[in-house]
Amino acid sequence: MGYYTRYTLEVKGEGPILDQFVRDFDDNKQMCAYGGLRGVTALEVNGKELYNDAEACKWYDCDTDLKLLSKEYPNLLFTLSGKGEEAGDLWRNYYRNGHAQACRAKIIYDEPDLDRLPLDETAEQKAFEQQLAQLEAQKTDLLARAAAVDLELDSLSAK
Repeated sequence: MGYYTRYTLEVKGEGPILDQFVRDFDDNKQMCAYGGLRGVTALEVNGKELYNDAEACKWYDCDTDLKLLSKEYPNLLFTLSGKGEEAGDLWRNYYRNGHAQACRAKIIYDEPDLDRLPLDETAEQKAFEQQLAQLEAQKTDLLARAAAVDLELDSLSAK
């Protein structure tokens, strides 16, 4: 079994080291399937997509592999983003020169724009009137039952 994740790798940098990374990738596109990037499902270099495979996979050595890759191509910033199979399992790891920093996603919701969600000014009054009518009906019912109990008590007292 195992746990499946969709891995997206972004590479940022410039100069001859980045050029060498792109050449190595172009010469060996299999590096995403079988090499040091075997778990990458999407690869972007400076915002340009070089590879995309929609399949999620198991890649338990991603941290070790990316540390090694970032040593092989120094000064490039490798950003590995993961989206696991469980809701909310989102993370991003950064690698440069063999060092890593892991970051979990923080889900933040915007506050509602209450101007777009207007109040119904009459709803409270209607609810109050309905509640008052229900209480009046209960009162009437209780008074009628109390009167019936009084009549029954009177008839029992007369015996």
